[in-house]
Amino acid sequence: MLFYEFCGTAFTVLAFTTSIGDSMARALAYFILFVLFFNVTGAHFNPATSFADYLYHQNSGKYPHVVDRKNAFKLLLVTILVQILGALLGLLFTYLLVKYYVLTYQLYPVNNLDGLYMYIDNLGEIGFQYARIFGQEVLQTCLFTLFYLALTQAKDKYTTKSNFLLKGLALAYILNVCYEFSFKAGACLNPALGFA
Repeated sequence: MLFYEFCGTAFTVLAFTTSIGDSMARALAYFILFVLFFNVTGAHFNPATSFADYLYHQNSGKYPHVVDRKNAFKLLLVTILVQILGALLGLLFTYLLVKYYVLTYQLYPVNNLDGLYMYIDNLGEIGFQYARIFGQEVLQTCLFTLFYLALTQAKDKYTTKSNFLLKGLALAYILNVCYEFSFKAGACLNPALGFA
């Protein structure tokens, strides 16, 4: 289980960092990982989702991979550590894949300085920008986690009969929507990815 979370988080970070802002590519990468790993780990790849899933099972008293509450908390801590290590591995893979591309790109003369000028013009508003980005990250991470729990843990007649492929597509769509509503703020929605 931990190995799958490690690899899934590494691939999530790799897809996020190499997609260069393409929210659909990021969402499809999550869909592929969800289909592959959902029956094994629950396909979290995100410490916030793992923590929310732990709280849900804490209230229900049923844990999918452990027997008692004490071991469930230990498993949560180890899972979060493994996810952070996986995120760092994904970042290393990204660096190894794109380092020569970035170095050759930097050798070309810069023709468009609009982004630099916009950054310099907005230096006085940096505190506000960080607060806005932090607020968006919290809100969108909570939104995605809420939908994750609603689709994977609900016990009504509609969600229990639906195929996990449909659940994965719905989660990928929600992830895409969260990315699109980020107003170019980054929107990692994943504390392990944010840490990496």
